[in-house]
Amino acid sequence: MKKGLLTTIVALILVGTVSLSAFAYGNGRGRGGNQTGKSGFFQQINLSPEQQQKLLEIRQDFQKETQTLRFEMQKKQLELRQLWSAATLNRNGIEAKEKEITGLRVQLVNKSRVMQEKMKSILTADQLKKLEESGFNRNPGVGGRGARSGGRMKGCF
Repeated sequence: MKKGLLTTIVALILVGTVSLSAFAYGNGRGRGGNQTGKSGFFQQINLSPEQQQKLLEIRQDFQKETQTLRFEMQKKQLELRQLWSAATLNRNGIEAKEKEITGLRVQLVNKSRVMQEKMKSILTADQLKKLEESGFNRNPGVGGRGARSGGRMKGCF
């Protein structure tokens, strides 16, 4: 009985978390967007409508491709929290779970880099130059513009 209830609660928390993140930015005006839903970044590097569409498709494909990976990572993080909140800590279990999460993160980062390269291939040389000037290629771990977004083009994708 307790196990079924716990499973139900965990599932509801996961669904709630995913739902909140899906609706977090509302009608497209969040993260630097203007009234038309286009971010300042699109305007800054002068993307054509075709480029915008291709970039959107790449981003959507990435989201679909990584959905199960992101869900699995959330599930493992909840399991890790449960291990940490236990009355007696299972150090081996905690370390094993952290290794699993790290492996999933590495997979997600690798897929993200592939997506970014696909996105860059859509841009012209002038747009790539503007992109570099905006700080996109800075090392995310050193406090560049993408420090918190994993190197993503802030306010764009």
